Amino acid sequence: MKPIKLSIGILSITLLTFAILGTFTGNSVFSVLVSKSSLEKNYLVDNEFYAQKLAATTDSLFKSMLQNLRIESQEEELLTKNTQTIQHTLNTILNATRFFNTVWFIDETGHVVATAPHMDLEGQKANRAGAREALKKRVPLISELYAGLNGHLIMLVSFLVYGENGVYTGFLVGSINLDENNSLSDILGEYPQHESGSYM
Repeated sequence: MKPIKLSIGILSITLLTFAILGTFTGNSVFSVLVSKSSLEKNYLVDNEFYAQKLAATTDSLFKSMLQNLRIESQEEELLTKNTQTIQHTLNTILNATRFFNTVWFIDETGHVVATAPHMDLEGQKANRAGAREALKKRVPLISELYAGLNGHLIMLVSFLVYGENGVYTGFLVGSINLDENNSLSDILGEYPQHESGSYM
């Protein structure tokens, strides 16, 4: 009879041990899953805030670019027929900020009057997608991305130029090459990876 009692005791202890281990394991797994879910949620909230901050900063930058071109579009030198004078004005605009990689003045017919830096394109038709869009819409514009002649992605920011009596004479264009250094790459490249592990 004693061996039977001993076996029942051992069995009871074994079952109790498994029950405790099972409960502990279940609680541990549940805690890990809850912690992981909470951590992921916190990361998503953190990443969303980071993205919103970058978006707001970038939006502010584009507004500053348009404002810059609006002011520069009122320069009387742009209304002259002297290409060298216009070229000098564009050089000044380009060197005043890091907004743009090139600056163009295109007349009302869509032909290049001058560029900074000088690219020997005077008189040629500006037929790239961004220039065509600006010429067609005739409003202050931030173009869609398009591939430039060198295959790099480019955006154009343009503002209309008016002469005497409000006559439309063309538009001032700042181009942003996404593969070169400029204000946009400064902002988006300054924090390529957030401390939470998110990156752009």
